[in-house]
Amino acid sequence: MPRGLRAQAQGMSWTDFVDRYSPSPSSGGLRLGSWSMTEGRAGLHDYDAILEFDGRTRAFRTSGPGPIGALTAVLHEAGRSIEILSFHQQPVTEGTATFVHCEHDGRRHWAMAISDRPTDSALRAVIAAANILTDR
Repeated sequence: MPRGLRAQAQGMSWTDFVDRYSPSPSSGGLRLGSWSMTEGRAGLHDYDAILEFDGRTRAFRTSGPGPIGALTAVLHEAGRSIEILSFHQQPVTEGTATFVHCEHDGRRHWAMAISDRPTDSALRAVIAAANILTDR
């Protein structure tokens, strides 16, 4: 666990930690419905995403060198901009844990996700951060 997050989470139970740093989206919360990548040109990839939020589903398409930059571009387009200040991944029994420290409108918060695939873990952590920082 990253040092800054470790200090904040000291003494928390696992349940409290997950509730605070990896919350399930509430009704209306942002959810990543699907995510796919195809090879693009000039070292870029094309990404297609389905986001579910505010009671509706929207499709997005963007290009970028990697999935995290592409997802933050999609979130910006959806009106849920966040800036990733710190990104950490580590192997765990369940696969990969991703920890992101993000900012939105001067507020900062850590978020976390665990998945059997590193990219999925990273995408889920960024979505958790967007839900924590931008949920209306």
